[in-house]
Amino acid sequence: MASSSNKEGTKETFKWSEEDTNILCEVCHEYIKENGKTQFFKWKDIQLEVEKKIGRTFNNPNSCKHKYDAMRKDWCNWTALKTSETGLGWDPISGRIEASNEWWQKKIKENLEFRKFRQRGVNSVLEEYCEILVGDSYASGEMCIFAQ
Repeated sequence: MASSSNKEGTKETFKWSEEDTNILCEVCHEYIKENGKTQFFKWKDIQLEVEKKIGRTFNNPNSCKHKYDAMRKDWCNWTALKTSETGLGWDPISGRIEASNEWWQKKIKENLEFRKFRQRGVNSVLEEYCEILVGDSYASGEMCIFAQ
Protein backbone atom coordinates (compact mmCIF):
# COMPACT_ATOMS: atom_id res chain seq x y z
CA MET A 1 0.00 0.00 0.00
CA ALA A 2 1.14 3.50 -0.77
CA SER A 3 0.91 6.63 1.34
CA SER A 4 -1.21 9.48 0.07
CA SER A 5 -2.67 12.80 1.09
CA ASN A 6 -6.38 13.42 0.95
CA LYS A 7 -7.97 16.72 -0.14
CA GLU A 8 -7.48 18.14 3.36
CA GLY A 9 -3.73 17.39 3.14
CA THR A 10 -3.83 14.69 5.81
CA LYS A 11 -1.39 11.83 5.27
CA GLU A 12 -2.93 8.38 5.18
CA THR A 13 -2.27 4.94 3.78
CA PHE A 14 -3.54 4.68 0.22
CA LYS A 15 -5.39 1.50 -0.60
CA TRP A 16 -5.72 0.94 -4.33
CA SER A 17 -9.34 0.36 -5.30
CA GLU A 18 -10.31 -1.45 -8.47
CA GLU A 19 -11.29 1.93 -9.95
CA ASP A 20 -7.95 3.52 -8.98
CA THR A 21 -6.10 0.58 -10.52
CA ASN A 22 -8.12 0.90 -13.73
CA ILE A 23 -7.27 4.63 -13.83
CA LEU A 24 -3.56 3.81 -13.54
CA CYS A 25 -3.94 1.31 -16.40
CA GLU A 26 -5.84 3.85 -18.48
CA VAL A 27 -3.12 6.48 -17.98
CA CYS A 28 -0.39 3.95 -18.86
CA HIS A 29 -2.37 2.89 -21.93
CA GLU A 30 -2.67 6.51 -23.08
CA TYR A 31 1.08 6.92 -22.53
CA ILE A 32 1.77 3.91 -24.78
CA LYS A 33 -0.60 5.19 -27.46
CA GLU A 34 1.22 8.55 -27.48
CA ASN A 35 4.81 7.31 -27.07
CA GLY A 36 4.88 3.72 -28.31
CA LYS A 37 5.38 0.54 -26.38
CA THR A 38 9.15 0.60 -26.74
CA GLN A 39 9.53 3.76 -24.64
CA PHE A 40 10.08 3.56 -20.89
CA PHE A 41 7.30 5.00 -18.78
CA LYS A 42 7.96 8.44 -17.31
CA TRP A 43 6.60 7.57 -13.90
CA LYS A 44 6.63 11.13 -12.58
CA ASP A 45 4.31 12.24 -15.39
CA ILE A 46 2.12 9.17 -15.04
CA GLN A 47 1.81 9.63 -11.30
CA LEU A 48 0.83 13.30 -11.69
CA GLU A 49 -1.90 12.31 -14.17
CA VAL A 50 -3.19 9.53 -11.90
CA GLU A 51 -3.24 11.91 -8.92
CA LYS A 52 -5.23 14.41 -10.97
CA LYS A 53 -7.79 11.78 -12.01
CA ILE A 54 -8.29 10.25 -8.57
CA GLY A 55 -8.15 13.56 -6.70
CA ARG A 56 -5.44 12.53 -4.25
CA THR A 57 -1.67 12.90 -4.07
CA PHE A 58 0.78 10.18 -3.14
CA ASN A 59 3.52 10.81 -0.58
CA ASN A 60 5.77 8.25 -2.26
CA PRO A 61 7.03 9.38 -5.69
CA ASN A 62 7.14 5.73 -6.81
CA SER A 63 3.62 4.67 -5.80
CA CYS A 64 2.35 4.19 -9.35
CA LYS A 65 5.49 2.35 -10.45
CA HIS A 66 5.26 0.01 -7.45
CA LYS A 67 1.57 -0.68 -8.15
CA TYR A 68 2.33 -1.30 -11.83
CA ASP A 69 5.15 -3.70 -10.94
CA ALA A 70 2.86 -5.61 -8.55
CA MET A 71 0.11 -5.71 -11.20
CA ARG A 72 2.55 -7.00 -13.78
CA LYS A 73 3.73 -9.75 -11.43
CA ASP A 74 0.12 -10.74 -10.66
CA TRP A 75 -0.81 -10.73 -14.33
CA CYS A 76 2.20 -12.87 -15.26
CA ASN A 77 1.33 -15.35 -12.49
CA TRP A 78 -2.34 -15.37 -13.51
CA THR A 79 -1.46 -15.96 -17.16
CA ALA A 80 0.98 -18.75 -16.27
CA LEU A 81 -1.65 -20.38 -14.07
CA LYS A 82 -4.56 -20.27 -16.48
CA THR A 83 -2.54 -21.37 -19.51
CA SER A 84 -0.53 -24.07 -17.75
CA GLU A 85 -2.86 -26.93 -18.67
CA THR A 86 -5.78 -27.73 -20.89
CA GLY A 87 -9.08 -29.15 -19.74
CA LEU A 88 -9.62 -26.78 -16.83
CA GLY A 89 -13.05 -25.34 -16.15
CA TRP A 90 -13.80 -21.64 -16.29
CA ASP A 91 -16.47 -19.65 -14.47
CA PRO A 92 -16.95 -16.42 -16.46
CA ILE A 93 -19.13 -14.85 -13.77
CA SER A 94 -16.58 -15.13 -10.97
CA GLY A 95 -13.59 -15.10 -13.33
CA ARG A 96 -12.32 -18.18 -11.56
CA ILE A 97 -10.57 -21.33 -12.71
CA GLU A 98 -12.63 -24.40 -11.88
CA ALA A 99 -10.30 -27.21 -10.85
CA SER A 100 -10.02 -29.92 -8.23
CA ASN A 101 -8.58 -29.33 -4.77
CA GLU A 102 -5.66 -31.58 -5.71
CA TRP A 103 -4.88 -29.44 -8.78
CA TRP A 104 -4.94 -26.26 -6.69
CA GLN A 105 -2.75 -27.77 -3.99
CA LYS A 106 -0.22 -28.83 -6.62
CA LYS A 107 -0.20 -25.38 -8.24
CA ILE A 108 0.09 -23.54 -4.94
CA LYS A 109 3.07 -25.76 -4.01
CA GLU A 110 4.67 -24.76 -7.34
CA ASN A 111 4.10 -21.07 -6.63
CA LEU A 112 2.60 -19.64 -3.43
CA GLU A 113 1.49 -16.56 -5.37
CA PHE A 114 -1.15 -18.71 -7.12
CA ARG A 115 -3.08 -18.96 -3.84
CA LYS A 116 -4.65 -15.52 -4.34
CA PHE A 117 -6.31 -16.70 -7.56
CA ARG A 118 -8.08 -19.72 -6.10
CA GLN A 119 -11.24 -17.77 -5.20
CA ARG A 120 -11.04 -15.01 -7.77
CA GLY A 121 -8.99 -14.34 -10.87
CA VAL A 122 -7.91 -10.99 -12.26
CA ASN A 123 -10.89 -8.76 -13.11
CA SER A 124 -11.67 -8.66 -16.83
CA VAL A 125 -10.96 -4.93 -17.30
CA LEU A 126 -7.59 -5.23 -15.59
CA GLU A 127 -6.80 -8.38 -17.57
CA GLU A 128 -7.51 -6.57 -20.83
CA TYR A 129 -5.33 -3.62 -19.84
CA CYS A 130 -2.52 -5.96 -18.75
CA GLU A 131 -2.68 -7.74 -22.11
CA ILE A 132 -2.00 -4.35 -23.69
CA LEU A 133 0.53 -3.06 -21.17
CA VAL A 134 2.46 -6.22 -20.37
CA GLY A 135 1.59 -8.83 -22.99
CA ASP A 136 3.56 -9.42 -26.15
CA SER A 137 0.59 -9.31 -28.50
CA TYR A 138 -2.70 -7.59 -28.20
CA ALA A 139 -5.76 -6.68 -30.22
CA SER A 140 -9.10 -5.84 -28.72
CA GLY A 141 -11.33 -3.36 -30.48
CA GLU A 142 -11.43 0.06 -28.85
CA MET A 143 -8.37 -0.50 -26.64
CA CYS A 144 -6.25 -1.81 -29.51
CA ILE A 145 -2.87 -0.19 -30.15
CA PHE A 146 -0.11 -1.14 -32.54
CA ALA A 147 3.51 -1.66 -31.56
CA GLN A 148 5.88 0.71 -33.28
